[in-house]
Amino acid sequence: MPNIHPLIVHFPIALLTISFIFDVIGMLTGKKEFTMSAWWMLLIGTISVAAAIASGLSAAGGLESSSQAREHIENHQEAALVVAGVFAFLLLWRVANKTRVPDRRWLYLVLSVVGLVAVWVTALYGGELVYEFGVGVAK
Repeated sequence: MPNIHPLIVHFPIALLTISFIFDVIGMLTGKKEFTMSAWWMLLIGTISVAAAIASGLSAAGGLESSSQAREHIENHQEAALVVAGVFAFLLLWRVANKTRVPDRRWLYLVLSVVGLVAVWVTALYGGELVYEFGVGVAK
């Protein structure tokens, strides 16, 4: 089976970042269009996190790598699980609030920032795996 992980990983990065931006704009302007768009981005972004994790686990299963690269892979996986946990929690919180941003908006935004930092850390580890260790690159 071909490695589809590189094709999928950019979706959660983009969708979850845009979801946060749209939520902030929606909160500042009061325009429901932004918060509703943010909801859809959060939903699709969280689903895409699951797809990225599944494809990443599949890709990692057949890798031969150095112990240093293996440590980076584990860090990448752990950060991805934090992303999944934070955004799954935020998604369920939104579902409980009928897709609206919860009343504790600032807490919601702080948790979103925590999730985004985890997204970017995950991406950083993934980039280092490819560009520093050559993991998943045809030789």
